[in-house]
Amino acid sequence: MQEEAPSAHRSSARLVSRMRPAIAIAAALLVPGPSASAFSLHSSTLAAGVGAQRAPLQLSAAPRRAALYSAPTCTLSADPVQTLVRSAGNSVVTQFRDLKLITTGFLRGGKVPAHEKAMKSSKELAHWLHTEAGCDMSLWGVGKAKEPKHLLQELMKGESFLRADGRRILKVAKVRIYDGDFELVEVSQILGAKLEGGTVSGGIVKARHGRHLAEKFKPGETPLQACGRGIAEELEQLVGTNPAIHVLNQNGKVAAWEEEEVSTSYPGLSSLYQLYFVECEVEGLNRAATGMTFYTGEDCSLDGHCDKVHVWEWIKRAAAETTVPDGCRPIEATLWSMD
Repeated sequence: MQEEAPSAHRSSARLVSRMRPAIAIAAALLVPGPSASAFSLHSSTLAAGVGAQRAPLQLSAAPRRAALYSAPTCTLSADPVQTLVRSAGNSVVTQFRDLKLITTGFLRGGKVPAHEKAMKSSKELAHWLHTEAGCDMSLWGVGKAKEPKHLLQELMKGESFLRADGRRILKVAKVRIYDGDFELVEVSQILGAKLEGGTVSGGIVKARHGRHLAEKFKPGETPLQACGRGIAEELEQLVGTNPAIHVLNQNGKVAAWEEEEVSTSYPGLSSLYQLYFVECEVEGLNRAATGMTFYTGEDCSLDGHCDKVHVWEWIKRAAAETTVPDGCRPIEATLWSMD
């Protein structure tokens, strides 16, 4: 009996050693991680929610805090049981599965949905979309349409997510940039083109029909942060990487709603867009500086798909305030939060 105690102790030590990775990841679910925002706010008045309609806002790159694990997986769905949204890299569910631990009972009531399982590879994702979600994928990869691998990358980055019915869900910041009685819209994109010295060469024109600047949310971002990142990325050649943005939303409230349509990037895939409108003026961005029509270039390193040239135009402002269209489900949101 005296020799059994050391043996039992060694067995316990080995068990604890094997469980340490699981304990560490479980702790990541409970302890808030660093913010995923790409910008920090330098306006104390705006941060307090006072005078937001005309308070100058400076957005600048914020240093990343070191952390062993990324922020816990967060939900961007009204039904957190249906959909987990990923931070950059693997989701917590995938990390647990990689350790070969039985954790689905803890996270999902004992079952991982089929659409989550399908995200192991682009081939399995395509198979699930075609056979289970009824998505016609015959035009994927044709012309400038994207392929399953692009959708998988988007899902794993947390830029969009799938629901069990096969719909692709995206949160998008829509930015209304004003110059007096005019506002800025994108009238077309030239895919696969180059912009050098003000001259556009090559490419295929894709009509945008006067759309506002749009930016997909990254995990953990607020409407204001996604707005600032979108302006910096798409208009950098005119306003730099740290633009001065004057937010005009009354009392910090953001008009937001859901719209559903078939994706042009993924033909046949039904996509539900949750749109958040930020209204603003941007220093240095006006008709006097740009003319009524102008171009900006986007490098393929930003979206991993193709080079783009954006064609922008100043048009007469249709309405002074953004309102939810009839038939769309409204979403409660502010510059700093969303439901």
